[in-house]
Amino acid sequence: MKAQKVVPFAEFKPSPSLEKLQMMTEHLAPTLTTKISGEPGNVVEFQMDRGVGVSFGLWNEPAVAVARSTISAGSKFPEHAHDERELILVYSGLASIFLDGKEKVLHPGDSVIVCPGVVHYVVCEEDTKFISVAVPSAPGFPRAD
Repeated sequence: MKAQKVVPFAEFKPSPSLEKLQMMTEHLAPTLTTKISGEPGNVVEFQMDRGVGVSFGLWNEPAVAVARSTISAGSKFPEHAHDERELILVYSGLASIFLDGKEKVLHPGDSVIVCPGVVHYVVCEEDTKFISVAVPSAPGFPRAD
């Protein structure tokens, strides 16, 4: 196996796909006001009760899937449950997650674990960014297939 060259961070040049991801996550308003057609494994626009939610697949294998998501202010992610355990970590914004009808407010740095089979939904008061980890990975998460 050929060793990879280590590049100092100051010399790092992002790929075009990474530049696109950075643009979409750093410039929230244009991303969320435009319909996005995702490529499987890369960008997924969620079906929402109201508002817009976009997810970027970061990792996907049978044991674990990781996505970085943005939900616009005033949005409601629909009520659902799944067989996977899910960790949600908010790093920007403000969201309320309802787990079996009980509200938990999530600020930047807050996290919650959603156990398999627990009915939950999310309402975002502000533009909110979070990381989701599903174990094992959920079918279609974070892919658009």
